[in-house]
Amino acid sequence: MKKKNKIFTILVIILFNIYLLIGMLIVKINDSKMQKIDDEIVSASKEVTIKRFTDNGSIEYPSPKTKIIKTFDNDENNFIKVINRCLDPYYHLKESKLIDADIKKLKTINKDTVGWIKIKGTDVSYPYVQTKDNNYYKNHSYYNSKNSVGWLFMDSSNSNNFEDKNTIIYANGNLKNTRFNTLRILPWSSWKKDDKSHLIDIVTEQESSSWQVVSMYTVPKKESTSKINFSKDEFDKFRKKIIKRSAYNFKAEISENDKLLTIVIKYTDHHNIFIHAKLIKKINKQL
Repeated sequence: MKKKNKIFTILVIILFNIYLLIGMLIVKINDSKMQKIDDEIVSASKEVTIKRFTDNGSIEYPSPKTKIIKTFDNDENNFIKVINRCLDPYYHLKESKLIDADIKKLKTINKDTVGWIKIKGTDVSYPYVQTKDNNYYKNHSYYNSKNSVGWLFMDSSNSNNFEDKNTIIYANGNLKNTRFNTLRILPWSSWKKDDKSHLIDIVTEQESSSWQVVSMYTVPKKESTSKINFSKDEFDKFRKKIIKRSAYNFKAEISENDKLLTIVIKYTDHHNIFIHAKLIKKINKQL
């Protein structure tokens, strides 16, 4: 009897060690997969050099809250800039220089590339894509390899040159071990309190633009839908709803003439984060 118990104990120890080894192997394989995914994310962020525009007088300020008074020198403390800052607490966002990226070069790497997105104060500075449906890039990288993270992609129903009232870009922030994790912690990080970070830069082949963050909140996945175009009454209700729904007061307004950018971030399997921003300035690169 004692011999049987001894044999049983040895078998339990052996099986337990095998279980541990298998577990360690699975973790190592998963870590390796996550590292590959993260390497691809980093690689995509370095495909082109991000440059900055200088205002040559051709920058447009669509429906600004206050009239932008032009400055005539480089003195950061000049009287005109002081007036601008007093008139509009978010004037510093309008002062921020637009960015540019070589979208044509990126299209040679991935033909679905339509632009570049940079969210200030985060690690997000990547090309984004658009294809005929909203499923492919949920589980494929920028380099078209299959993975569990996917890539940043524009809604298939949107015009890729931002002609719609609301343009939607999707991202997956659900996995903690990748650069996209920056997105999932935004509602709980100090980012929301830094008004200098409430800016999203977009670059396409046609234009470069800046968007001011006006709202951010978390919703159940079943409620995670957003319209692209609206009637006047629909947009009036929508703009008031998203300001009221925001988990943080960005002290921003949305007018009936504003265009919106909506970032939908997968937070968990059951919840998404919505970030809404309004267009504050743009430049036509083809002029």
